Amino acid sequence: MARKSKAQGILISVVIGIAGAIWLFQNYPVLTGAIVVIFIVGAILSSKSDHCDICDSELKRKVYTCEIEGETKEICPNCNRELEKKRSKEAIANM
Repeated sequence: MARKSKAQGILISVVIGIAGAIWLFQNYPVLTGAIVVIFIVGAILSSKSDHCDICDSELKRKVYTCEIEGETKEICPNCNRELEKKRSKEAIANM
């Protein structure tokens, strides 16, 4: 028996998924609408910022949170290092 490629498996899954969605919409349109709304609301709620709030660069693995001017912000390691350096200089100047 011939081996299926990964792309063929994905294609078959997509075709079956589309056929199932069409069948569900034809037989249960209200349920289909409710499922679509749930997916849209879930996507909106689960979307999180993937950019630094200070320099707008893309956040990768490490995310730091800090409070700046009363607001909690998610920042990248570079901005975190700069803020720590600035705070350290201020602390030494106040000694």
